[in-house]
Amino acid sequence: MTIESLVARLRYAAGGDGIYIFCAVIRDFLRSLHEIFTKSGRDQAELISQVQKVLGSTAAHHLSRIIDFEGKPCSSGSSCEATSLFNKLDRLCRERGISLDKGKMLFSSFLRSLDEERLDGDGNSESTLFLTYMTVGDEAAFHLGGFFVDDAAGMVFTEMQYLDRRLKRFQTIIDLWEMELAWDQEDRA
Repeated sequence: MTIESLVARLRYAAGGDGIYIFCAVIRDFLRSLHEIFTKSGRDQAELISQVQKVLGSTAAHHLSRIIDFEGKPCSSGSSCEATSLFNKLDRLCRERGISLDKGKMLFSSFLRSLDEERLDGDGNSESTLFLTYMTVGDEAAFHLGGFFVDDAAGMVFTEMQYLDRRLKRFQTIIDLWEMELAWDQEDRA
């Protein structure tokens, strides 16, 4: 598939809201997911679990495929509303002037589209980082790249360097989250 087909799917999902608002919402969504991931100690199972509780199993499945997560989501007993993802998405949607239901639909649609569009006509896998960079923007690509761990994280970091060496400027956001996590752990001790 092509970048154009991914953009067409995003335009369709955005409906009357317009692609630029949709891209801003997706960037904020990926930033929220990256914050949760960072503050959970880079636990992919926790990330997938929260996506599953808030957006459903299909969205969690697509995100798992995008980031090559092969484990099982955490099975904590908390409700959807008790997750940090729900609270972040609720606030994000209110700030952007869209309903939470519309936001959930947009986020789920983005994950599905990104997962499905990453395969070209010959079945070869396209880079989800590149597709995100070209369709949603640089910060969104940086945050998506932050979900990978181990060897995959190293490959993604190298790809980011080739894609746009200036992406590392977003590392300051991660540094802030890690500092906040350390403070929270200090406060609990």
